[in-house]
Amino acid sequence: MFPLRVRSYYSLLQGTSSPATLCRQAKRYGYTGLALTDRDNLYGLWSFLKSCKNEGLRPVIGAEITDPASKKCITCLVRNRKGYSNLCFLLTERHMGKKFNLATALQKYAEGLVVLCRDYQLLNNYSRQGVEVVADLGSRPTETGRLLRTWAKENDIISVATPDSDMAEEGDFQLSRSDHQRGTEKRRE
Repeated sequence: MFPLRVRSYYSLLQGTSSPATLCRQAKRYGYTGLALTDRDNLYGLWSFLKSCKNEGLRPVIGAEITDPASKKCITCLVRNRKGYSNLCFLLTERHMGKKFNLATALQKYAEGLVVLCRDYQLLNNYSRQGVEVVADLGSRPTETGRLLRTWAKENDIISVATPDSDMAEEGDFQLSRSDHQRGTEKRRE
């Protein structure tokens, strides 16, 4: 067992710890592996891979991909080389494409990826397209999560609980709150 959604400080205003710190903490907790899934980027990848090797952890490469228009988010986990290549193409399209649409963009780049998602509509569309999907129930039991789990079971889709993991040390919570507050203030200006 290991975390499938972990953000480092490469996820601006979300994560506070370096990939190395996250890997050390995962090792301390007894995890055998870790998935680094920073928001819309792979900037911490090489540090993450090196840190996993140093700590004896199995790395899972991934990223959260957001849709700028709808604000929907999926988490893509890489299964193989083709999946890594497709994740890179998907991220490039996300940043370069003027009309990026999460619902349609993944269709071209799904091979080799496992997609965690909390949105019924996206899960349903991806599943019909043959994308390997997993219903992401979130970090704690909720009514929404219960309904999603029931729906996933009825549609033969695997479901998993994925706690948010983006702070590795005690002082990180306060740092995260400060970063979030600064980001909110800048958006108001």
